[in-house]
Amino acid sequence: DDVMMDDNDHHANIPSARQESPHPHHPNHTHHCYHNNSHNNNNKRIERAYWLRGTLRQAIYGHVRYGIILHKLDPPLRVMLPSSNEWTTVEWEATNESVAVKEMSWEHIRYQRNRLVEDPIKEVAAMQYLKRWMMEVQQEQVSGAST
Repeated sequence: DDVMMDDNDHHANIPSARQESPHPHHPNHTHHCYHNNSHNNNNKRIERAYWLRGTLRQAIYGHVRYGIILHKLDPPLRVMLPSSNEWTTVEWEATNESVAVKEMSWEHIRYQRNRLVEDPIKEVAAMQYLKRWMMEVQQEQVSGAST
């Protein structure tokens, strides 16, 4: 998924395009949207992004961040900024849904992986397994409901 980042966030190695636009609910606040384009590597259209707002707590390999889920506007909206009378494009709309995102340092993972009790690689594998399992259960429920 894409990541929406505040002006106060600084991540140097994000391999994607940077686009500045006003926040849809706070016109005087600029944020940065980091994304490759409107499609991911599987050529699926990206409909959701995360606007990471702050740190909830520190973790062994990084920290847990609080975020808001954004929905892609199709088509984007053209709006005039009241303070400058400039037109800009708004591509994302904030929802009422929030998320917690665990952000980890690859350097720290590589250095500490076999030295600490937690194994972030296994943690991610477990989350991927649960996601696949939940998708299968949902498909079975849909298939069962249609017969």
